[in-house]
Amino acid sequence: MVVHLLLLLSLYVVIAGGVALVFGRAAASADRRQETENLEREERLRAERPAVT
Repeated sequence: MVVHLLLLLSLYVVIAGGVALVFGRAAASADRRQETENLEREERLRAERPAVT
């Protein structure tokens, strides 16, 4: 009985870790994509703005 509980607990920890890893990667990917979009927008705005000399 105790062994079964330990196995279930281990399985839960492994599954929770896997889910956290997947969501962490998805969040990191979304952050990188947002940062890239922001940089591209800044470059476009800088190119459209007339240079002040």
